[in-house]
Amino acid sequence: MKGKVLFFCLLPLCLPLTAQAQGVIRRITFLPREFYAGDPVELRIEAEIPEGARLSLPEEPPDYGWLFIRSWTLPDRSASLGKAGSSPGMVFQEIRVEFTSFQPGIRMLPPLVLGDVVLEGIRIDTSSLLAKGNSLGYDLAPMADPLYLPKTTLFLALLAGGILGLPLLLTFLYRRLLQALQIYRLSASRRRPCQNFLQELQELDRCLLNRNGAWFYTRLLLALKNYLSQRTEHSFLPLTCREAAAYLEGVFEGREFLEPLTRLLAFSDEVKYAGRDPYTSRKKEDLELAQGVLNFMERHYREIWSSQDGAKKPKAGGESRVDR
Repeated sequence: MKGKVLFFCLLPLCLPLTAQAQGVIRRITFLPREFYAGDPVELRIEAEIPEGARLSLPEEPPDYGWLFIRSWTLPDRSASLGKAGSSPGMVFQEIRVEFTSFQPGIRMLPPLVLGDVVLEGIRIDTSSLLAKGNSLGYDLAPMADPLYLPKTTLFLALLAGGILGLPLLLTFLYRRLLQALQIYRLSASRRRPCQNFLQELQELDRCLLNRNGAWFYTRLLLALKNYLSQRTEHSFLPLTCREAAAYLEGVFEGREFLEPLTRLLAFSDEVKYAGRDPYTSRKKEDLELAQGVLNFMERHYREIWSSQDGAKKPKAGGESRVDR
């Protein structure tokens, strides 16, 4: 008996200090009335709550997963007092909730705990464009074709043409480049003997006053023989001046540059072996004579190259540097 008395005495201590009152929902309005997943919606709840109940909103709206509450507000309660339909001891209150539903169909909103008041039984009906028997009144359009950027077709056509035509273009360019490379190498090889001889003549011109006759004519004769060896493809280095003149006479019979060239070879032998020391003016004249022989020889070989190539190439063999 004492145990039962003790239980009933302690029972009030186990009950919560404050009890939550149940609000009565009188009207629910959705703006807009029909909405779909992802649409922003405003929900207006008109409810009666016990007079004197503490009404408040949580600091953070609850997260339901399928429904996102953007905001909720409690309009001024006094503006709604006195409306028809209020029960004794109850006051009218409006709650506005702005939300977005992400799941089509009918779902019940979990109870809304607003301080001392709980509101429940709110049904959310989210329409679906794919649901059968919808109220749209027309069939859904078929899936549209993919969208392309402006001038995509033109770009694809040019790209395909470029891919297909690239091998032909590369083949054409390769042949042209190979031909141009061969022409350049041939032209460079033809100009090289003339350029080397010109450099030697310029070096000898700078040494007119500083070197004696033997050194000057030895250097001049060596440069001339190297040039003739490269042009005629016959070695002139082991030949004497008389042998060289005889060979040139057999190859270039009747050419006008043979006489001054033979004279230059003979005078070089006199300087080297007879001990003659010519004046600077004579050295200058022989340099000009060597320049003239070079000009005649280059013209002769350009005529040969033109006939071999089938077209005239006036600058082949270094004419631009020799004749100036």
